[in-house]
Order: sequence, then C-alpha cells, then structure tokens
Amino acid sequence: MDVTSILGTLIVLESLVPLWYVCMKFLGRKDKPYTKNFDYRPSISIVVPTYNEEATIEKKLQNILEQTYRGKMEVFVVDGHSDDATTSIVRKFMKSNSNLKVELIREETRGGITQAENLAFPKCSGDLVCVSDSDCIWEKDALAEAVANFFDNSVGAVTGSRSLLSKQNAAEKMEEQYNSFNETLRLGESALDSTPIFRGELAVFRKSLLNGMEVGTESSQADDSEMCMKIRKMGYRAIMDKKAVFYEFAPPSVKSRMRQKLTRGSGLIRLFLNNWSIIVNPKKYGWYSLIVASNLYMLLVSPILVLLILLFSIVFVPSLPMLYLLSTIPVFVGLIVGQYYIGRNILWASMTSFLQSQFVLLLSLPLLFKKQKRTWTQVGAIREKWKHFKR
Repeated sequence: MDVTSILGTLIVLESLVPLWYVCMKFLGRKDKPYTKNFDYRPSISIVVPTYNEEATIEKKLQNILEQTYRGKMEVFVVDGHSDDATTSIVRKFMKSNSNLKVELIREETRGGITQAENLAFPKCSGDLVCVSDSDCIWEKDALAEAVANFFDNSVGAVTGSRSLLSKQNAAEKMEEQYNSFNETLRLGESALDSTPIFRGELAVFRKSLLNGMEVGTESSQADDSEMCMKIRKMGYRAIMDKKAVFYEFAPPSVKSRMRQKLTRGSGLIRLFLNNWSIIVNPKKYGWYSLIVASNLYMLLVSPILVLLILLFSIVFVPSLPMLYLLSTIPVFVGLIVGQYYIGRNILWASMTSFLQSQFVLLLSLPLLFKKQKRTWTQVGAIREKWKHFKR
C-alpha cells in the first residue's frame, strides 16, 4: 500500500467521527421514545460527596432546598475528612433548616467519590438516588424534570444538561464548544437507546437497581458513567434530559482544563475497555452496542488517527501535492460544519477544543497501565469563583 492510500484510509476512518455527530444531531431533535409525567413524585435520596468544600456546600444545600420538586427528599452529605469549615457549615445548615432532612456522614480517611457513594447508598431510603457534586447548582426545576422521566418503567437512570457560568477566556470558550459537541452526542444516544456517559453533577438512578452494586470496581474516575452502564446492562435505559439543567464553572486555564480532561479521559477509556463485551454482543444490546463502540472509537481510535494524519502530512505532504490536498479535507469539513452549527465568531474555539481534546486523550493512554487514583485534584481557581458567586 502506497503513502497516498494510507493517508486516504486514515482520513476516511477519521471522517466517521463527524458522520456520527451529524447522525446524533438529527436523532436528538426527534421526539423521545419515553414518557415524562410531572405528577409522578417518588421519594428521592440525594448524595453530595465533599472534601474541603466550604466555598460551595452552603450554596449547594440551599439550592437543593429551593428545588420545585415536591416529592419526599432526604440529603446525605458524605465528607471525605475535610480540614476546613465544611462540616461545621453543614451542621449549621441542618439546625436552621429542619424542614429538609440532611444527614452528615464523616469518613475517617479521604477515599474519593466512589467510597462516599458506597457508604451512602445503603442508607438511602428513597425510591430514587441522586448523586451530585458540591461545586454545581441546579436550575430550580432540574430535579423535577429529571425525576419525571422515571414514570416510564424502561428508564433506569437520568443525567442532566450542563451550562457554564462563565464563558470569557480561551479555556472556558474551548470548554463551551467541547460541552456542546458532547451534549449533542448524549441527546442523540438517549433517543436511539441510551447514553453510556453520565455527569456527576446531576445523575439520578432507581434505588432498586443500585442494591448490591459496588461503585468504582471498573473505573474510580468515571463512577457516574460506570453506574449508568451497569444499569443499561440490566435492561434499563440511561438517558440525558436537556431540560434538567445544572450550572458550574469550567477550569479557568488551559493547564487546569487539560489536567481535568486527562483524568476523566483515562477513566472513561478504562471503563469502555472493561465493557468490550457490550460491543461484540449486538444481539443482546441492540443499538447500544454501536453507541458504546462509537464512544470507544472517539476516545481511543480517533486521537491516534489524528496523530497519524499529522505525522504523514509533515513527512510526506511537501513532496506530494495531492496528499496535501487530501490532508486538508478534514479541516475544511470541520470549518463548514462548525460554521453551520456554531457560528463564525467561535470557530477558533471549536477547532482548538477538538485538537486539544485529541492531544489530551493521547496523553491519557499511558495512565491505563497505572493504578487509578481514588481521589480528584480540586481546581483552586474554581473554588475562588464560587466564594464570590451570587445568584
């Protein structure tokens, strides 16, 4: 096979990513094959893991208190042995807001989100269990929107839609485009069958499906997605509801954004590799097999293809004009699609976000051979923003 054929093959394979995106964009606009009912009001247990969250926890609890959902609620704050004022703030809130049942669980040592979930889930008495990070707030009707989906007995898990509180600097603009791309995929996957990627800021599950489930056995850095995949393997759907909106701050610098994506990316790749049996069993899982395969392709194969295309272009293109033309096709396609769906003023952010994401995923591959960390590294600049945030 000559150089032209190799590069052409690489470009064709990479073109599967925008093709899948267009398909999901179309499916995400169609009516959903499940039923929402706002008169359905099951009891719900909300689990909020914390570690040194004195800047966010009071806002978080107040946000839960202000939800329009009128079903029975209980809240479990699982603290990973904070050494700041987090626990005292929680206790103060409990005393002044007795109308909301809040229980504080204190870990002896910091074990991360998965340990917090494994501690809290057996204590939850609700029909549903909701997991939410401390450093995010929900739209007032977000919980009601998410819960209404469970009226349909085929739905076992629901995640929400992310909106950024700040979109000013380069890193935040890149994150906005990354988020838009991913949520288009999640909506399309939900309409087709189920999405395998959940958001820990707002993730709701049927409690009966969590009984006996140990979280973090497959990926401690993608616990939310691990739970939704396990639930789909039980035969229930895992969907994203774009009306269940939550807000958070994006990493404010390119460095902090890359560090966050590095951890998340390696966790998701590990999770999908551990669930390869879904991909090879379409008879059992139907469209979900293709959905999982497409996500593994974008997380693992696509970054390698981009790297190979760039290397081939650098080495061979200067002496082969036709190859130069072929190598620019993905760029022009990206510009046209981005211009149509996004708008000219943020094309730079879109293209930069894509290339940075591919680069980060490549860097995350060596982490697959290392033992996973059980805890996340907080972005201090985000906590500073929460200190001054008022809504």
